[in-house]
Amino acid sequence: MVWGTEILTCAGMLSLIWSPTLMIWILLPGVGFMLNGTSSVLYATVAEIIHANARSRGYGLYYAITLGSSAIAPLVYSVVTDSFGLMFTMVTAALFVLLTLPLSRFLTGKSAGCPDFLPVGRGGEESRPYNHIFISRKPRPLSGELHSTHQ
Repeated sequence: MVWGTEILTCAGMLSLIWSPTLMIWILLPGVGFMLNGTSSVLYATVAEIIHANARSRGYGLYYAITLGSSAIAPLVYSVVTDSFGLMFTMVTAALFVLLTLPLSRFLTGKSAGCPDFLPVGRGGEESRPYNHIFISRKPRPLSGELHSTHQ
């Protein structure tokens, strides 16, 4: 799925370079649709490759890199465009999209170092390890609630 969306995004970006103005206006919604599809596929890929116990960190890292590069890219590409021209910048951006294809070969299976959860009993309740902290699966009553003695 990643390959399909990335190739279509690259093709759409490259098609904008040599298209007449009217055709660009027709193609832009499709290119935007492909870009949106690519981001959705990559968001879903994070859940596929990272175990549930590390998923929050995985999404945190993914969003930090994505948002950080989204903030820096306009600065970098403006310098590149001023130095080498718009056509060079568009081709470079399209080729950077293809750079993800060889990287996506590593996106198979769950990440290493994150074992599956195994229920561990502690004090009669089922809990699981998470970064050396035991998180109870049974909800604890809030303070001030009446406790029932019925079993």
